[in-house]
Amino acid sequence: MNCFLELKSLQTVVLDDLEASQSEAHDQLRSIEKEKLKLENLAYQKTVSEHAVAEYNKLEWSQLAKLCCDEMGIAVPETEEELTKIFKEFLSSDPKDPNSRGKIAFCLNKNLEERKQLQSELQIARHSAATSKRSLTKKRKLLKELPMKLQDMEKASLSLQEFCQTSLHTSKKLGSERQASMELARSLPAPLYTLHHQLQSRLDAMHAASEGEESDVPLLEITNKSNGVVLRIPIPVVGNQSSSSMVVYTNIKFEYDSKMDIVTVRSSSEHGMGELIGELFPGDTGVLDISNNKSDRASYSWCNYLGGLHASPGERNLSEMQLSTKVVVRSLLRRVRAMASLKHILAILSKKEKQKQENSGMPTRALSKVLSRLSNWTEEDTEDGIRTVSAEMTTNSIPVSLQVNINLRRYPAVPPKFKISRGEQSNQLYDEELAELEKRINQDVDKLVPGTDEASCDWILFHQFNCVVDSL
Repeated sequence: MNCFLELKSLQTVVLDDLEASQSEAHDQLRSIEKEKLKLENLAYQKTVSEHAVAEYNKLEWSQLAKLCCDEMGIAVPETEEELTKIFKEFLSSDPKDPNSRGKIAFCLNKNLEERKQLQSELQIARHSAATSKRSLTKKRKLLKELPMKLQDMEKASLSLQEFCQTSLHTSKKLGSERQASMELARSLPAPLYTLHHQLQSRLDAMHAASEGEESDVPLLEITNKSNGVVLRIPIPVVGNQSSSSMVVYTNIKFEYDSKMDIVTVRSSSEHGMGELIGELFPGDTGVLDISNNKSDRASYSWCNYLGGLHASPGERNLSEMQLSTKVVVRSLLRRVRAMASLKHILAILSKKEKQKQENSGMPTRALSKVLSRLSNWTEEDTEDGIRTVSAEMTTNSIPVSLQVNINLRRYPAVPPKFKISRGEQSNQLYDEELAELEKRINQDVDKLVPGTDEASCDWILFHQFNCVVDSL
């Protein structure tokens, strides 16, 4: 029995040793498998490294240099020293040194991270650009539909516009016509746009200030080809004539000469207004448009001032003239009124118009006396804007010759000059009476004109003739 127990105990010990040996064998087997995996991994890395080395060996040095230089945006140097310097600058290490592998890898990884960040920022920027593009598309659609909406609004407000422009007598700053005119003005050259803006602002101020009736305020238009601005000034009715419903205008056209960089102007020769713009201000004689010898255009300081061009073609500069848009418009209106009055006076005195004397605007008795004494009336114009009037007057059976030089450009600021002489029947070499009369009507003009307003001065020619008739 004891032997059996000992055998059983020995069997247990043997089984424990066998189990321990099996466990140790399994552990060793697992360790061998791990080592095999490491070996396979190392073999794979070796294969990859050998492949990389083979590819690196295939890569020529010049291609690597070109790659680095393209990345840096410079040309490939010719010498090896400069190329090595570029490699060190780009890789922060010498690529030929095996110990610099870690630094090179760090540099490349850093560049890779920067590229990833840039790529991320690029995606964000693209998303923002796409959002902005969608927003821009919506706004463009709105702008495209806006003119149609504005037209609908204008059509709906036509009755209100008509009420504001007629019933309230306000300036025409609203409405489709004004908007179309302003849009057309944008196509003008810069000097003409400036001129248009200044003149339009002044005309608006004249409307707002009620400086005259609607028909008394000039109009501003743009030619169909958008190459000029036309100022249309109404010609006033002179004397006591009954005004017709149709207003007569004289036109002043402004154009821009890009070659000479000046603003030129010309006036219509109709209705006796051919000398309207000549020497509008004393000394501003202007220069002719030499780009076209056949052109009747001229350039003056005042029209260049309106266009924002500080050119002084005349004898006086801008500072001496003290120009302003208000002064220019007022001078043009006064010149038109003076020329209309002069044309009317000459037509009456020359007996060309069969008009009733009571509607002439001149004293009836004085006019009848002047007309009864005048005869042989002739007129002759010169190129410098001087009109010479020759007439005869009979006194005491001795004819008296009258020669009057009228400055059409400066009338009435420059009074007409009279030259009086007796006929051949007179034996006097020097007539003191006529000399004194010439001095009185040529120099003491202010005493001949009744009244101090500007309109009274427009009749100075008639008062001079009346003075001659009363004195002889």
